[in-house]
Amino acid sequence: MRHALNVALQGFEGGMVLVSHDRHLIKTAADSLWLVADGKLEVFDGDLDDYQEWLRSRGKPGPPRRARGSAPGAVLSASPRPRGRLSRLRREIGEIETRLAALAAERDRIETQLCQDPMHAGLQAQHADLTRAAAAMEARWLEVGMAIEAAQAETGSD
Repeated sequence: MRHALNVALQGFEGGMVLVSHDRHLIKTAADSLWLVADGKLEVFDGDLDDYQEWLRSRGKPGPPRRARGSAPGAVLSASPRPRGRLSRLRREIGEIETRLAALAAERDRIETQLCQDPMHAGLQAQHADLTRAAAAMEARWLEVGMAIEAAQAETGSD
């Protein structure tokens, strides 16, 4: 299915915005990358590896490195058992996706309320907090996705 989607997107002659955490899909289907950060939208001058480095540069330096938004103690490290690590990573990515869906639903609810009262400071603050939390979860999603790709390469699985 991933291949079929990729072929369909490459054959599409119109313009579109593609939002995905699938690095392979982005690499093969996107002509340009756009960055949404700090309340701005701008063309990102680089590739996905440059984006990963940009994400790291926004975090705090120093070991042990953990993803922004991840639980304390969720340190990124290599596992001696790739298959077990792959299983844990897939479970984590599922948990992240569930959390992202909940954050999106809550943000939608807040946005609906903001349409009624756009100057409500409490709602604006909640919306900002939800946006930051979603960005942190998306960054972790990207890191876990990369780790899954690496583990799959080690084990030769999909």
